[in-house]
Amino acid sequence: MADDADTSASASTKSTFYVDADGDGWFDLFVANFQEETNTFYRNQGVDGKNGNLVFSDDTARAGLLDLNPPKMGWGGQFLASHGRGEMDLFLMRSPLRTAPHPPPPSS
Repeated sequence: MADDADTSASASTKSTFYVDADGDGWFDLFVANFQEETNTFYRNQGVDGKNGNLVFSDDTARAGLLDLNPPKMGWGGQFLASHGRGEMDLFLMRSPLRTAPHPPPPSS
């Protein structure tokens, strides 16, 4: 990852998926995170000329995906060209995290 792609900010990744969102031939990465954590879109910048590693940058805000998750959980999703325009749309499954109530203790 590039220096500006801080992957340590999120505590819990729920799902990841790859897509060539900008049509440049390189797969980009979308990370769906736990509730109260922003999902992250990493744009693939290609191969680093120094060591041959792929370089990604955090492009979440520029792609208009900032604050797409809080306060709901991002369970997963997919990019797809749903309108026949050749542009990629994001389908993201989200829901609040709810815990089931605990049953009462057995009576003695």
